[in-house]
Amino acid sequence: IKRGKVGGAALDVYVEEPPAETHPLVGLDGVIDTPHLGASTVEAQVAVAVEAAQKVLDAIQKQEYNDVVNPDVLKK
Repeated sequence: IKRGKVGGAALDVYVEEPPAETHPLVGLDGVIDTPHLGASTVEAQVAVAVEAAQKVLDAIQKQEYNDVVNPDVLKK
């Protein structure tokens, strides 16, 4: 961006949230930083809660483990 090879960037997620004000991309011309909110509305929070509860019920009742990051631990 500084050298003009990239015209701009829109960033949502950093390794550390929120990024430090000293991060080299924060405040840089041509960079848009948005807060990483995910599910920030009441409706989104309800939808996430319902989905999480449904996944737990599926796991208990049907033994279907959808979207599990580390399924090997379930085999123990």
